[in-house]
Amino acid sequence: MISFREIDLSTETDSERIVRWMNDREIRHLFMKFPDERSTRIVVSSTGLLRHFRSVSDTERTEMIILDRRSIGFCSVEIDPPKKRFPNVKTAWLDLVIGEKTARGKGFGRRVLQHLESEARTMGAGFAEVGVFEFNEIAYDLYNSMGYIEFERLPNATWWDGRKWADIRLFKSFQ
Repeated sequence: MISFREIDLSTETDSERIVRWMNDREIRHLFMKFPDERSTRIVVSSTGLLRHFRSVSDTERTEMIILDRRSIGFCSVEIDPPKKRFPNVKTAWLDLVIGEKTARGKGFGRRVLQHLESEARTMGAGFAEVGVFEFNEIAYDLYNSMGYIEFERLPNATWWDGRKWADIRLFKSFQ
């Protein structure tokens, strides 16, 4: 039912969808870090998106999430990014965004996370790390149900709903 394909920013379709999801006021605070209230009003442009994807390293794989031939989100695996917390083991950082409102809350996040874990193992990772803001209880519960263990809280990491919130870091061992 769900499949994955490489993002193609040479087509307007992928670029337009990702920009739309990154500017969606219902979900952007779930995956974008905002240092203050003013920064929540910043709009992501196609140019900014292209700049970001051009800086992606060869140790990162980003894909569109496809449901019935329609893109519903995007996900990525990055090996040994600077933000990882376990320096002595090959670690994958996993990200996923279910951008289409009609696809949220239907269990697709679990399937996408399973796919990302498989990709991480294929890329040689022994651990996976994820980050979730403390107000995102749905994602936190998903990670816990799939064996991720909280190991760190970074206080005052993002602004949302009139205050600062922590960034919770979780990990899972593949060994």
